[in-house]
Amino acid sequence: NSLKEESEIVTKQANWALKVIIEEYGATYPHLLMPRLQASLFFEALDARNFAMNQFLFLCEKLGEAVKFGQDFLSVEVLSVKHRHLLLSSIFIARTDKLADVRRMATLLWKERLQSGPKANEGQGRDLADAAAGLEGLEDVRRQDPG
Repeated sequence: NSLKEESEIVTKQANWALKVIIEEYGATYPHLLMPRLQASLFFEALDARNFAMNQFLFLCEKLGEAVKFGQDFLSVEVLSVKHRHLLLSSIFIARTDKLADVRRMATLLWKERLQSGPKANEGQGRDLADAAAGLEGLEDVRRQDPG
């Protein structure tokens, strides 16, 4: 959440710290880093979203180092199938962002890291539907909770 701070000093330090964490753990523990980075792609502040996409791109580059010959993000072994589909869903959604830089980076990732776009879309559909169902359930809980 430090990427959302208005202070340039805080955001620079947060970017630097996150880059170090991704450098150290991005290729070995991406499933631990991805949820927060994916959530940060939806920050309302434009600068924060741009910072987040840069970090997400860096994580994808680290994941790309784990991709063996003939593999792509659909078949990389460091992620479970669910995490692969969630990663692709985040990239797919970011391709429609109103910020041109975010769209450009997401489109670049999509083109460079996928060998089969239609195959990816098939898997994403199921995961997006599951995620939407989870969000609807969360919304129902929030409506019921008066506090």
